[in-house]
Amino acid sequence: MKKKIPALLVLASAWLLAGCSLTIDTNSGAINSDEGITSHNDSAKGDGTAEEVSTLSEPTNNGTFSITTADGTITEASGVYTISSAGTYVASGKLSEGRIVVAAGEEDEVELQLNNATIVSSTNSPILATSGSKLKVKAVKETENLIKDTRSAKKTDSDEQGEGAISADIDLTLNGSGTLVVTGSYNNGVHTTKDLTLKNQTLQVTAPNNALKGKNSVTIEEGGTFKIVSTAGDGIKTEDTDVSSKGKQRGSVNITGGTVDITAAYDGIDAAYDVVIASDAELGTTPSVNIASGTYQSPSSKTAGSGWDFNNSPSSSSSDSKKGIKANNEILFSGGVIDVVSEDDAIHANYGTAFDNGSSGLGNVTISGGTLNIKSGDDGIHADNTVSLAGGTVNVDMAYEAIEANFINMSGGYNTVYAVDDGLNASKKINKTPAVTITGGLLDLAVSNGDCDGIDSNGTYVQSGGTVITRAPGLSGNMNMGALDADSSVQMNGGNLIIFGAYSTISKGSSILSKTWGTTSQEGGGGGGRRWANNSASSISLSSGDYVLHLAEDISFNLSGSCSQMAIFSSKVSSNVTYTLTKGSSTITSFTF
Repeated sequence: MKKKIPALLVLASAWLLAGCSLTIDTNSGAINSDEGITSHNDSAKGDGTAEEVSTLSEPTNNGTFSITTADGTITEASGVYTISSAGTYVASGKLSEGRIVVAAGEEDEVELQLNNATIVSSTNSPILATSGSKLKVKAVKETENLIKDTRSAKKTDSDEQGEGAISADIDLTLNGSGTLVVTGSYNNGVHTTKDLTLKNQTLQVTAPNNALKGKNSVTIEEGGTFKIVSTAGDGIKTEDTDVSSKGKQRGSVNITGGTVDITAAYDGIDAAYDVVIASDAELGTTPSVNIASGTYQSPSSKTAGSGWDFNNSPSSSSSDSKKGIKANNEILFSGGVIDVVSEDDAIHANYGTAFDNGSSGLGNVTISGGTLNIKSGDDGIHADNTVSLAGGTVNVDMAYEAIEANFINMSGGYNTVYAVDDGLNASKKINKTPAVTITGGLLDLAVSNGDCDGIDSNGTYVQSGGTVITRAPGLSGNMNMGALDADSSVQMNGGNLIIFGAYSTISKGSSILSKTWGTTSQEGGGGGGRRWANNSASSISLSSGDYVLHLAEDISFNLSGSCSQMAIFSSKVSSNVTYTLTKGSSTITSFTF
C-alpha cells in the first residue's frame, strides 16, 4: 500500500512568491499508513498556541494556626516555629505573621504536611530550611494552602534572608495531591541551593525573579498541575554545573510528567546544563508544557508584518534573554507536547560555555519524539552547533528564522515550518563547515517574501532519504532568493525533493530521476547559481487549492495562489512509468521521468 502524506493546509497569513504562492498549515494532518507512520496527536494542547497562565485565587484559611508532630521536635518563639529533628509535621490554620524554620541534623529528613494552612511573613521566608538532609512540603489531599512572602523586593545579598517564599539549603520536594499557592515578593518563589523536585500536586508559584530555582537541578515528574509565573525574571532556572560526589551532573531541568504552564518576563526555562523533556515509560506519564516568554500578543494575531518587529529581532535590540527554553549544553525532546510562544528564540542551545565539571557546552538540540509547537519573534529552534530532527512532530508556525544551527540533520519525524526569513539556515557559528543533511523524515517549509531562502546552507546540502518540500519567494528587488541555496554544493542521493522557486545547481546520484516545469532561465547566487526550473520543454499552471503528487508515495501540498515553476528530484520513481498530479478528482498533468 502506498504511504499517504495528507494535505498541509493554509497558514493564517498568506505569503507571495515570484510565480508561486503557497501556504502550509503546521497544526493539522496526520500521516497514516500500514507502516504505522503518524503525526502529532492533539489529545494534549498541541495547537501551537501558548497562552498566559490563568492564576488561582489565594486560599482563605482562618482557623487557629498549629503544628503537630508524633515523631519530631519543634519549638516556638514569637511566631517562629523551629523544626530541629527528623519527622513528620502537620501545619494547619492561619499564621498571619510568622515562619517555619527547618534546622535539623545533617542526616535528618523532614516532611511538612500542609493541611489547609496559610503562612505569611514580612520579615523572612515563610518556610526556610537552613540544615537537614531533605525537606518535603506536602499539600494534603483535598486541602488548599498558601505560602506568602510579603517582604519588599530584594536590594542586596544577605546571608540571613531566604531567597524565596519557600527557601532551602537542602534538597527540596513539593508533592501531595492538594493545592499549594506560593507567592513571592522578595526574590524567587521556590528556591533551593540543592535539588528541587515537583510532583503530583496542584502548585502555583508567582515571583518577581525566578519562580522556581534549584541551583543543582529542577525535576518535574509523575503528575500534577504546575502554574509558574515570573513577573520580572525566569520561570525555571538552574545554576551549578559541577558533578556531585555520587557522579551526578548538576544544572539540568528534567520534565517527565504533569501539566506545566509557564509565563515569564524573561526565559521560560533557563538551564545551566541540559533541558530534558520526555515521557516516562515506566510510570506511563507524558508531560504537557506550555510556555509564554517575553512580551507577546495573542498568538492568533501573529502574522507576517504584525506583532513582533521581525526587522529588529529581540536579540539585537535588547540584552535581556527572553527565550522559551534555553540551555548551555543540550536540549533533548523525546516525548510530550510542548507549546512555546516567545519574544526571543523559542528553543536555544549555547555552545562553548565553560562548566565547573571541566567541559564546555555542546550547543545541540535533539528532537526524537513528542510534539513541539512554536511561535517565535526570533529563531524558532536555534542551536549554536547541531539541530537533529530524529522523530516526533515539529511545527514552527511563525518565526524570523525557523531552524538555525551550524549543522542541521533530519533523519525522521514530521516537520513543518514557516519563517519570515530563512526556513532552515545552516550558518557558520563555530569553526566548522555548516551543512544540511537529510536522511529521513518529512520537512515541509515555506518562507515570506523578501531576502529569505527556504533552505540556506552556508556549506553543503546532502539528501539521501526522506521527503523535503521547499518554497521560496524568488526575485525581490536585486535579490535572487532560493528555495534551496547552498554556498558549497547540493548532492541529491535519495528520497524526494520537491521545489517551488529558485534553487542551486543540484548534483544527482545515480538513482535520482528529475522532472522540471517552467521556462524562465533566471540565474544568480551561490553554489553554481540559484535558478528557476529552467530550459524545460514542460510548462505548468497551478491555481490555488489542494494537490496530491502521486509518486511511489502520495505527497499532498497546498497552493494559496498560482504557480508555474516546479521541480521534482526522486529516487522513489522509475523511468518510463507514468505519474500524475491531481487536484480533487481532476488530473492536472501526467508525466514520466
